[in-house]
Amino acid sequence: MQRVMKNKDTWEAPSLREKAEQQLKMKHHEMVSASQEVDSLKLLHELEVHQIELEMQNQELRLAVDKATTATALYDFAPAGYFALDSDGNICQLNLSGARLLGQERSYLENRNFMKFVTDDTLLVFHDFFLKVFESDSKQTCEVRLKIQGNPSIFVHIEGFISEDEQSCLMTAVDITVQKKVAEALRESEERYSLLFESSLDAILLISPDGNILDANTAACHLFKRTLDEIRRVGQSGIVNTINPRFALALQERDQNGKFIGELTFIRNDGSEFPGEVTMGVFKNKQGINITSMIIRSAK
Repeated sequence: MQRVMKNKDTWEAPSLREKAEQQLKMKHHEMVSASQEVDSLKLLHELEVHQIELEMQNQELRLAVDKATTATALYDFAPAGYFALDSDGNICQLNLSGARLLGQERSYLENRNFMKFVTDDTLLVFHDFFLKVFESDSKQTCEVRLKIQGNPSIFVHIEGFISEDEQSCLMTAVDITVQKKVAEALRESEERYSLLFESSLDAILLISPDGNILDANTAACHLFKRTLDEIRRVGQSGIVNTINPRFALALQERDQNGKFIGELTFIRNDGSEFPGEVTMGVFKNKQGINITSMIIRSAK
């Protein structure tokens, strides 16, 4: 009987071990599976993060492209011409407005020398400006005329400074032809006015609203026997008998009708008085101030 039981124990023992080993294998498998699941989750997380990073990079790239496109458009279509010249004056880069200023295609102008487009009479001015750009760290300016093939020359105002690597002159050029023509017309007009003012046989005074005499021509100086400085010093009250009621009426008529034509009493240097035929009118100067012009012919 004991022998049989012994055999039974011997037979059952391997069965329990196998079960234990199987359970251990199952636990190990579950641990491996859990570990693999964790690794898979980590990998999935990394992939998702990487995907988001790529999307963010793509967004930044699109923004950069948009900014670059906008900057290029602003550069090309700016009203001023932009130029980059090397140390010899050759055009390394320019925008569309710069090409329009020179009247040529941009592709044709690249590597051309900018000085070839400057008129002979202003070339020395540009050359001096160009040297100062490379010799100084400050902004330089000049005004020159440019030769435009098949068109009249134009005036341009140029500002330039040296690049960060000190290898290029960076310039902006603005067409000021219209302003130049207006200034020239104004100068010619002022010259004609000055000529008429000074050569007139009639005495002419220009008087401010407060009675100060701003200017007097040579005929007025002769009429009152005073220098221009003396006439300015004594003012309207020292030249015209402002106490005379006729003067107040003249001012009233001038204010109502914009002018007065009649006779007033004037004062000489020695204090004596004399009558004068007068034409008075009002105009605005550059500052918008009403100025009285008084043209006087001595009636005695």
